Amino acid sequence: MRNCATLKEELGIGKSGEGKIGESGGESGGGSRFSTTMKFALLISVLIVSCLGMVEVKVSVSGVVRCSKSFDYSVNIWHVNHSQTTENAQQLGRFDIWGVGEEQTPVLDNEIEPMMTIEHSCGADYACVCKEFPQTGAQLFRTTVDFDLENLPSDVVYCDVCEQAKYKRREKAASTKGARIFGFTAPLHH
Repeated sequence: MRNCATLKEELGIGKSGEGKIGESGGESGGGSRFSTTMKFALLISVLIVSCLGMVEVKVSVSGVVRCSKSFDYSVNIWHVNHSQTTENAQQLGRFDIWGVGEEQTPVLDNEIEPMMTIEHSCGADYACVCKEFPQTGAQLFRTTVDFDLENLPSDVVYCDVCEQAKYKRREKAASTKGARIFGFTAPLHH
């Protein structure tokens, strides 16, 4: 990652404020004040974005999902604004997922809103519920949650992100050429 001093050097701004960006070197002359002003404005713009920086949060959620019957499930973590997902291999009822969320508007919004989706077949052919976590700007957000899918807490409900989760899972099934991922069979590609 670039630091402020490196950006200043790359922009060609030295101790005196003179540099390479914006200098005309042509016949018009007198462009020195304009080019210094332009360099300063460009430097300020770049520094605001780079030095205040984008917030990056590593999110880690682990836990257990339970059902009295045999069931399939898929657990994903999302950043609500970007709907990015990441999955790790899961073992019988246990999950350990992680993701990285980035927020690129540091002045307006320097926190991410992590959300977890649990798609499952406990008691239905297909169901999806969401668990929202508090907004965070910390570098690491780690938590453990356990769910009984037949007796979910009141804050774990269906949400719009479930549609995106279902779409991503279908894409994954299609790439495995006909693999059955609960609720549907992906089409075969010839």
